[in-house]
Amino acid sequence: MRPPTDLRAQMRPFRPQGSSSQGNNPNSSGNLTNFITLDLSNSGFLSCFPPTLGYLSNLASLDLRYNNLNGTMPSTLCDLTNLSILDISLNLQIEGFIPIDIENLKSLVGFDCSYNHLSGPIPPTLGGLTKLEYLYGASNRIDGSIPPEIVYLKSLKVLNLQSNCLVE
Repeated sequence: MRPPTDLRAQMRPFRPQGSSSQGNNPNSSGNLTNFITLDLSNSGFLSCFPPTLGYLSNLASLDLRYNNLNGTMPSTLCDLTNLSILDISLNLQIEGFIPIDIENLKSLVGFDCSYNHLSGPIPPTLGGLTKLEYLYGASNRIDGSIPPEIVYLKSLKVLNLQSNCLVE
């Protein structure tokens, strides 16, 4: 998922050239506190999320798609209160629940967690993300029903939850 054009114009991306991190993720990512955009898509990561990502307090866009990240979404991602774009799609091995603390991401405009192994219900706290315009969660193992709090997402333009285990 790409940020809307007006957001992209304001962001200066950091994209490691020729990056391929076979094995462990660098824990030094926590030293990059001034970054606004961090694009680590298709970098070949083969492990879990670096726990230090939560220290990137100025981050507005985080793109981790097309890697081999595994494990659960760390709750420290929910400490990134300036985050407007979060893309963890197409890792195929991220599992567990969408963190309840996702409500802390009040600036979130786009969230893509599709094509993983996320399970459990959609947290009702998602309804607190009033700026959210794009929510992609297709092809996971999300179950239960869509929480009624979703009606509070007045800015929502795209909701894609196909190929999950949702009930009416």
